[in-house]
Amino acid sequence: MKRYGSWIGGFMVTALMVGALLASDATAFGPQGHGYEGFGPGPGLFHGMEKILELKLTVEQQEKISNIITAYRPEFRQAFKAYREARKEMKTVMARDTFDEAAVRAAHQAVASAAEELAVLRARMRHELASVLTKEQREKMQSWHEEDEGDENGSGHEGDENS
Repeated sequence: MKRYGSWIGGFMVTALMVGALLASDATAFGPQGHGYEGFGPGPGLFHGMEKILELKLTVEQQEKISNIITAYRPEFRQAFKAYREARKEMKTVMARDTFDEAAVRAAHQAVASAAEELAVLRARMRHELASVLTKEQREKMQSWHEEDEGDENGSGHEGDENS
C-alpha cells in the first residue's frame, strides 16, 4: 500500500510540473502569462494538469520526465532570477524623476534578453520531454497547442476574452 501511495504522489508532482510546462503557451514566460509577473501558478497550471492526465504516462515515462525536469531546475532558477532582476531594474529606471531614453532602452533589452533565454531553455526542455512520449502522446499534445493557437487572445483558455 505504501508503494501505491508513493506512486500516486510522484505522479501528481510530475503531472503538475509537466502540465505547467507542456500544456501552457509561450506567454507563460512573459508579462501576459499567469501568476506573479507571468510566472507561477495560475489558471493555466490546473488546465495543464487536466490535460497531462489525458496522456496516461507510464511509470517509466514519469521517471524519465522527472529526471529531465530535475536536471533543468537549476538552469530555470537562474534564468527566472535573471528575468526578475531585469524587470526590477527596468521598473526602477522607468520610475526615475528624469527621463533617460538610453537607460530605458538598455533596461528593456536586458528584460528581453532574459525572456529570450527562458524561451530557449523552455523549448530545449520541452523537446527533451516530448522525446519521452509516444507518437500518440505527442500528437495529443500537439493538438492542444493547435487549439491554443486558434484562440484569438492567445491565452488558450476559454472564457479569457476579457483578459
